[in-house]
Amino acid sequence: MVVPAARTSPASVSFTLFDAEADPARVRLRYFEEGDSLQHSVDLLLGDPLSDVPTNRAGEPKTVEWDFGAQLGGAFKRGVTVVVTVNGEDDLVSLGNATVVNLGNDAPEVLEVGVPDASSEATGLVAIPILLRDSGGDPVYLEVLFEHPSGVWLPARPAGLPPGVPTPPALSGVATDADGLTTTFVWDSAFDVLNSVLDLSGVEANVRLRVTACDGLLRSAILQTPAFPLDNNLPPSLRLLDASLVTNADERAGISIPLSVTDAERDPIDVVVQWRLVGSAFPPLPTDPSALRAALADPVLRRSLQIVSERPVLHDGRVGRLPAGLDPLRHVRLPELGHDEIHALARGLAGRVLEFPRPLVPRPVAARWTEHV
Repeated sequence: MVVPAARTSPASVSFTLFDAEADPARVRLRYFEEGDSLQHSVDLLLGDPLSDVPTNRAGEPKTVEWDFGAQLGGAFKRGVTVVVTVNGEDDLVSLGNATVVNLGNDAPEVLEVGVPDASSEATGLVAIPILLRDSGGDPVYLEVLFEHPSGVWLPARPAGLPPGVPTPPALSGVATDADGLTTTFVWDSAFDVLNSVLDLSGVEANVRLRVTACDGLLRSAILQTPAFPLDNNLPPSLRLLDASLVTNADERAGISIPLSVTDAERDPIDVVVQWRLVGSAFPPLPTDPSALRAALADPVLRRSLQIVSERPVLHDGRVGRLPAGLDPLRHVRLPELGHDEIHALARGLAGRVLEFPRPLVPRPVAARWTEHV
């Protein structure tokens, strides 16, 4: 007899009847739950009666459908014994006419979700341990969402996916068991920071996670974590092109310091350059950003901290006549940017100050004198 495990009703019960004379048989199907015995068995609720079931010498297969849900309910039942009796014979051992099967299904459970401590900021790959339980040990789909500061919940990207692969809505085939099994979801928070459809760059926020498990039939309750800080602003990188600095022989008015600055979020960057004499140390800078900005605005502190002062670069030119149709309050034409001052474009014009000095036209002076006689 074969009874495959069934998560939903009905379950198929298959057996084969042998009889040398091919006489019809009287078949009885019963079940008892784990911990009970045949004396407390219950007849299976079947759609067709099993009286006068055909047999033959080679074996006559028979399959019936058992509506176990109507008798046991839809919840998971472990170790249900199904017994087939032919013509009143109850010898379970010698005939092998009994089998043990698991039936029904329970929703999986998300018991615990570990998140980083609120006293420290998470960044990059964030390991999230998740304790799952399923009474039948079914593999589950695991859905992990994170809360955007705007209140929208988005799928958290698992680590290890190539950049061109979209974030899946859930992880499939996650193992569980009846006692509880811990799996670790590694969140690629850096990818979600830089590539989210909702801009996360530059946002220092507390985020929460929502975790749900589904076994294909039933979903667990949503477990929502406490908020924890996520550092969404990756540090910029700076490279000093020191070879060009060494070969610069201008020691009179200013020294060009070539720098290469990159930032993943394309944030505006403040660069602080210090100087020191040979054999001396660099004065320590304030670690708090607001204190450092205050020092930059104070000429005395700048000198004491040996912070390099940028020499302003001026470009001269004439204001040209605007083409017809352009608003003079919103546009300006600078012809020199097309030839003599074209190098200003390499430094960038965004945020620069334009000054328009008034023309100074000397007024004529009339000479007067009196004649002495």
